[in-house]
Amino acid sequence: MSDLEKVMSKKGLGTFGVGVSDSPPGQRVEEAFEQAINSPFSSISMQDAKAMLISITGGEDLRMTEQTDAMELARRKIGRDAIIIPRLGIDKELNGKIKILLFATGIPSEFDDATTDDPNFSENTIE
Repeated sequence: MSDLEKVMSKKGLGTFGVGVSDSPPGQRVEEAFEQAINSPFSSISMQDAKAMLISITGGEDLRMTEQTDAMELARRKIGRDAIIIPRLGIDKELNGKIKILLFATGIPSEFDDATTDDPNFSENTIE
């Protein structure tokens, strides 16, 4: 099972956010993470997510400790029981910057226990 499939396997709502920072190392992870988790793309809070894929991309100056920092921020924001999967990438054009993409699923909604009378409905099939 791929990392994306693991994250997508959690029932509930899903959302994403992107943040970019050119602040100095030590500040840029938190700045980019906060932008991503408070994304204007969605009005859904990631706070109660059951799973999160974190893609951290930076230039050749990207530090492994920045991945650790992003993971700790995620643990504080969405909880220690959530599945959090990090991905680290290098893009030479991002030297001096960091980009964080958060993809969160398993967010509770009022429709979690909804049922349907449609005999063609399947929780596992999207047509």
